[in-house]
Amino acid sequence: QRGVLFLDAVTPTPETAPAHATMLTALHPLRHGVFSNGGNLSRGVPSLAEILETEGYATGAFLSAYALDSSTGLDRGFEVYDDDLSPIRGFSELLISDVLSKVIFRVGHPERFAWLLERDGAETVEIAAGWIGQRGEKPWFAWVHLFEPHAPYEAPGASVDHRALIANPNHAYTDAEREALSLQYAQEVERVDGLVGELLSALEQTGGQDRTIVVLTADHGEQLGEH
Repeated sequence: QRGVLFLDAVTPTPETAPAHATMLTALHPLRHGVFSNGGNLSRGVPSLAEILETEGYATGAFLSAYALDSSTGLDRGFEVYDDDLSPIRGFSELLISDVLSKVIFRVGHPERFAWLLERDGAETVEIAAGWIGQRGEKPWFAWVHLFEPHAPYEAPGASVDHRALIANPNHAYTDAEREALSLQYAQEVERVDGLVGELLSALEQTGGQDRTIVVLTADHGEQLGEH
C-alpha cells in the first residue's frame, strides 16, 4: 500500500555470499570476486557501506547466517558488523568456539547444530532495532539479514525434521515430505513477515519512518521440489 513492488527480480547466482556481495557492490560475481560461500570480496571493490560511511552515515549490519560472516569481506564500511550466531553472546569470538566449529564442519554434521549455521531472526531484529533506536538524527544505513525462509525449514509442530533429512544427502524425498516441507517453508516466510513488522514498528517509535527508505529483498529463491 505504501511502496513499490518489483515483480521481475533475478539473482546473479543462487548462493548467499556472492548474491549479497552483488547487492552491496552492484557488480556481477565475476567482477567482485565472491564466487561461492567462503569466498572473499576482492580488494579495491567499493561497497555501498563504504560509500555511505564516507558520506557521514552510521553503518550497521546484523546477520543471521554463517555464510555472511566477516571473513567474506562484506564487513567493509560497517562500523558494527554483528555476525555472532552463538546462543551465548561473545562465545563465537573465543578460540575454542572457532576450533569446535571447524571440527564440526570438517568431520561432523553442521546442519544438526542450528547455532553454527544461523541465528534466530527475533534475536537479530532485537539487536538491530536497538542499534537503530540509538542513532538519533544522524543518517544511518542498516543491513538486517533474516535466514528463516531458507533450508532447513522449521516451524512449531513441524511434521518433518528437515535437518535430519539434509544430514543424509542421498535421501529420496517422498511426496508427503515435499508437501510438508513446502508448508514449513510458508510458515517460515510468515514468521519473517511478522519480524519485519516488528522492525518497522521499532523504526516508527524513533519517528524516523518518514525519512527512511526501506528495501525488502532476497538474495535468491528456494528449490521447493521443482527439481
